[in-house]
Amino acid sequence: MRPFAFLVLLAAVSPAADAPKGHPPEVERVFKELDLAPTDLPLGELAKGYEADAVTEAEVRNDPKKYPVRMKVLDALDALSAARRLTAEEMIVTGYDENTKKAVRVRQEALATSIAELEEAVADLTAVADARRDETKRWQAHYDFVLAECRLRIASLTVQNAAYGRVIVEELPELNKALGETGWKLVASESLPKAPGLKKATEVALAGMKDLAATYEHTPWGKAAERAVRKPMGLAWEPTKLALRD
Repeated sequence: MRPFAFLVLLAAVSPAADAPKGHPPEVERVFKELDLAPTDLPLGELAKGYEADAVTEAEVRNDPKKYPVRMKVLDALDALSAARRLTAEEMIVTGYDENTKKAVRVRQEALATSIAELEEAVADLTAVADARRDETKRWQAHYDFVLAECRLRIASLTVQNAAYGRVIVEELPELNKALGETGWKLVASESLPKAPGLKKATEVALAGMKDLAATYEHTPWGKAAERAVRKPMGLAWEPTKLALRD
């Protein structure tokens, strides 16, 4: 009998996304434009001034110079779509063998690529900040939310990368063999992995999303921001008992 060298389960470490709830059609459309599941937090009709206009996504993509803010928001949403799929899975490891480290490095490479894309999106959004004031209230809200989420995702993926790095440098918690502990699983935590500047960057990103939740209170953007900050940002390796196989 020998332990699994490396295993990734399908269960997500982060809390499950809220189940979609029925909202007014215009509210549902906002979540769809942001490529987000509707929140379970209560929402009434969309506030006046936040209605969609007649400009389509195809028109924006065909004439980005005419719609600089919208184009950069759409680009950022493309980067976020990839980043959202990198939510930490429940990873289990049993040691520091090379196959395990190789698998971890593959995940770290994917994180690094996504972080770079998000950082580029933040730079591009910041570059068109002056044009934001000329946009509709709806697209100003889209801009603000997407910028805040990009920053929060950068922090979140950096946390993942730091947690994975504990395997590479062989610094996981000590196992208690008397309790039958044979490996470690990655779990959601209120504590952050140790990494230079990580705590400050995470605090800044969370503060930005909390500010957005207050600014857009009682709107889809505000409720989505509230949901985002409810989730623990930390990850930790927890000793565990693992099944064995032949």
